[in-house]
Amino acid sequence: MKLRQLLSILILLPFQFLFAQEVTSNITYPWSDEVSTAQEVIGLRSRTAKHYLLNEDRYKAYFSVSSIHYKEGFEWKEIDNNILSSNSLRDYYQNTTNNFKSYYPKQLGNNNIKTILHGAEINEGFKGVYFVDANISLLKKVELAFGAEQVQSNSIVYSSNINGVSQKYSQLSDGRKSDLILNNPSLLKLAPTKTKYIAIKDVIEYPTGWAVKLENNSVNLYDAQGIWRANYQAPVAYQETIKTEGDMNEGLITFVPLSNNKIELTTFFDFKWLTDKNRVYPLHLDPTVTFDPFNVAMTTGYMQGPTSGKSSGIMRLAGVGHISWAKFDIATLAATGITSVVDASYHGYHYTTTASPDKIASIYGLGNVDPVTSVNTAISARTSTSPSYNTTYVYGGNVYQWRVGIFNNLSYPEILSRIPQGWFAVGFVQTGGSNTFMYHRAYNDAIIAQRAFLEVEYSTSVAGNPFLAPPIAAFAYDKGIDTV
Repeated sequence: MKLRQLLSILILLPFQFLFAQEVTSNITYPWSDEVSTAQEVIGLRSRTAKHYLLNEDRYKAYFSVSSIHYKEGFEWKEIDNNILSSNSLRDYYQNTTNNFKSYYPKQLGNNNIKTILHGAEINEGFKGVYFVDANISLLKKVELAFGAEQVQSNSIVYSSNINGVSQKYSQLSDGRKSDLILNNPSLLKLAPTKTKYIAIKDVIEYPTGWAVKLENNSVNLYDAQGIWRANYQAPVAYQETIKTEGDMNEGLITFVPLSNNKIELTTFFDFKWLTDKNRVYPLHLDPTVTFDPFNVAMTTGYMQGPTSGKSSGIMRLAGVGHISWAKFDIATLAATGITSVVDASYHGYHYTTTASPDKIASIYGLGNVDPVTSVNTAISARTSTSPSYNTTYVYGGNVYQWRVGIFNNLSYPEILSRIPQGWFAVGFVQTGGSNTFMYHRAYNDAIIAQRAFLEVEYSTSVAGNPFLAPPIAAFAYDKGIDTV
């Protein structure tokens, strides 16, 4: 469709199509109260962005590190992670208000979990729980069977025949979290004496022509065009209450091919850690899958020093010189007629752990150093030469809460200058205070409403008539529309 034709059509669209009157998501984001005081400009939505009209030429935008919208046709719609009874598969529950469609069986073990991703189907079948020795030789299979399911909001929990053991799946904006939950040591007491790991096995079936690779202690699926479609992350065992980093333990993941489109995926959890006398129940054994991970991988992460390796996900600071970062897609600002930034801030939710005194960090702009693709030393070099937007940012303290970092005016022209590249990133370098490790909720965190975001208030060159305002330009800017 030609751009002139597109604009002609958009001028005829009703006013309601350009501005939102209600929120359909089940997720209450920190900016949700904006809906009651300002109108959302639907035409400026993207996968991770929302814009609100404050007055005729003043807007406020929120850019999340993870998905908040999914695309249906030419429209960006609110992601709703609620799991509901399926209207298409008799023995399933479903979530279809996302780019990937998820179907959860009413009887785990009899039917697979189904995921429809860009028209392709991925099936995941829970195979079982096993005790293995140090050579990964089978010692014993746990006779585990699942019974009644319970659905609550975005999660489904299956009870089991073993006291205190259940299997939980949580629907996330960019994937699915899986938890084998141990509420007591009943399952662990079944282990033979030489047990080194508890292994959880799933059978994954995917379209013929896709490739599977073991990379950086994660298993990745690539479609026939080589596009990264699924990432089964390094598994983590953790206590529900985390007070030290010893309350978490990273496991191992591997796979064995079963056919040209089927693998057996195994996650391993350290038995010694699980049975430590200091463990506090419940314990979670958590392998998580992210779909279309190229959208979010490394958008948040950390380094344990200027030359340390990069880690994707958690935004962690634990000592002076440690670095974390967050990257935000600000591409929709290009369609707004923006003339100036009048206010900007970073919002991160500190959730682990508490300590006193406060942890202090400086916030730096990363400029054209993309934390997703750049090497570790490029990130640390940029933070040592870039102007700081906030030198006294309280990254964490003795209370879990939102930690807001208000940027100084050095950030305003920098945000404007980064619009053509489509993204803006900030780095955090600990400069003082507590050396106790502290985390901010990142792109893959299970608490979706507390993931990090960027807030930008800006002025535009267009005022008055909403049909001539930025929303119209945004549709033409959208990559989903043919403009040639």
